[in-house]
Amino acid sequence: MRSPRPLPADAPCPGPIAGAPFPQPTFATPAVPKEFWDEVCPPEDRAVVHSDEINAHMLTASAAQLTQAWVDHLARVPARCIEIDPASNQIFDF
Repeated sequence: MRSPRPLPADAPCPGPIAGAPFPQPTFATPAVPKEFWDEVCPPEDRAVVHSDEINAHMLTASAAQLTQAWVDHLARVPARCIEIDPASNQIFDF
């Protein structure tokens, strides 16, 4: 009996996770519908975070260091609900 042919490691998961470029930005619905967000997070319970507040001084940081910096920063935000400013840069931009 012949052995199965080897498959590349990324065969079951093609796309950006395997190193392919991200597709061009397209409109996508928010992760949380606006109506629900407005109901559970009124404006007085929200904080807007700009990615540059955290990322600007971490230009050579690893993904683990960047993630920890975000965890630490978000733990200090007193608001119950957090929005990432859509005008700011991506959190992971490498």
